[in-house]
Amino acid sequence: MLTDSDMPDGYSLTVSTADELEICDAKNPELGIGAVLQSGDVTFEIRTVDKISGDRETVRGSVLFDMMMRQFGIRVLSITGIWYEGTNLDDLNRLSGSGLNLQEAAAQTWTGRQAARHGFTAVKLLEKIGSRAGMYPMAKFQFTRPATEAI
Repeated sequence: MLTDSDMPDGYSLTVSTADELEICDAKNPELGIGAVLQSGDVTFEIRTVDKISGDRETVRGSVLFDMMMRQFGIRVLSITGIWYEGTNLDDLNRLSGSGLNLQEAAAQTWTGRQAARHGFTAVKLLEKIGSRAGMYPMAKFQFTRPATEAI
């Protein structure tokens, strides 16, 4: 498990248990990651830009994602993204609107790229709201390792 000594400058560890992780920006506790591991599936929320001011402090999404994966390690069997707003949903809509199917589009989102860096390249659509490509108000995807790479 991560400890305070694992934190880079500007990052603050607030929760570190076997199944939960919370890391915040030391200057702005609204920014950071909250992650939960349940039955091998990790769900998380990352915020690196202040919603009101648009300011960006110290924390970076890819660093937070890597810390989450380090925290939970080989116990992670899948990564679930639930998108109601933000960069992932914006990218999913842009890419599906340009002709990619939903799985291809999800693989090219920020979460899809981060998951792929850790070997989670298989994409499964779990749920979506809407039926028109490029106009989804919500989508839920699961990223797993391909069967040949399973641990």
